Amino acid sequence: MSDTAQRQVPRGVATIELAVADAPLAFEFIVLPNASMQAFSSAIEPLRVLNQLVGRPIVSWNVVTADGGPAQFSCGLQFLPDGQAAAPPRDTILMVCSGVEPEKSVNPDIVALVRKAWRHGNTVGGICTGAYTLAEAGILEGRAFTLHWENTESFELSYPRLHSNRQLYAVDGKIMTCSGGTASTDMILSIIRDRFGALAANVVMEMCLHTTMRSQTETQRASLAYIYGVRNARFLRILEDLEDPETWEMSGDEFADRHAISRRQMERLFKTYTGQSPQKYAKNLRLERARIQLVQTNKTIVDIAYDCGFSSADNFSQNFKRRFHVSPLEYSKAFRHGPRGRKG
Repeated sequence: MSDTAQRQVPRGVATIELAVADAPLAFEFIVLPNASMQAFSSAIEPLRVLNQLVGRPIVSWNVVTADGGPAQFSCGLQFLPDGQAAAPPRDTILMVCSGVEPEKSVNPDIVALVRKAWRHGNTVGGICTGAYTLAEAGILEGRAFTLHWENTESFELSYPRLHSNRQLYAVDGKIMTCSGGTASTDMILSIIRDRFGALAANVVMEMCLHTTMRSQTETQRASLAYIYGVRNARFLRILEDLEDPETWEMSGDEFADRHAISRRQMERLFKTYTGQSPQKYAKNLRLERARIQLVQTNKTIVDIAYDCGFSSADNFSQNFKRRFHVSPLEYSKAFRHGPRGRKG
């Protein structure tokens, strides 16, 4: 047994018996700058646990970076990788691990490597915001994929022909993506289940204290019903409708008519469940959308103002400063990413 294999088979008390004749299931994790450590470790740990349970290396993995230098996570921690990213063997699953500032961390050498691996028949995946690299590699069009909800809007603005399914994870043939966080564990558990059976996946799940193996069709975010403690179906439809930019130009009376409810009754529902008026709730929703665009796109403040339903850049700036205590320009200068060369 090699030194690497020995490292990947720690000792434990719990065991399972698996008749595994195939070669080890191999992974290569490419860690990009500012990757999410939670998403990365949530993918690695189930593999470690499986080897521990079986007592031998039925899965193996390497962790690499673009230049072979230390992997830098968004939390500030670093560790030394196994080496520099290179074309993996054909039966290796290649996973790109990303996180905050995904557009800045996209590396053209990694993009080329992923594209080549995909063309050679490798399964390739993206963890958290790894879908940015897969998009740049040109392999996502027509595919089901996902990424973290916080980055979804800016991703779709950068790649207008690509639309995330906004699920926990997505498996579409030899393309696998997940939204990050503990969804990485769900995606890896699905791989373990498909390769080694339900027993292996279920015991690994229990060892990870992961209470259930969630389906890839589950959504990333808690439902509005859960967030607000609402059971009123009509009010939930109103909240969901407010997410649609096409409704932002409507007056309060028009919006109430759209949902066959009196304006006064609608205002009572908003006050009861959100503590806000419908107008304030909708405005804060649009301001939050604008805040994300300021951080994650290169759109001008004027364009963002109109895209988010404000009558002018001045009107937008006044409302933004009242909400976030800083002007859009100051916010943009503090957080805006570097130059982009995104294509649709």
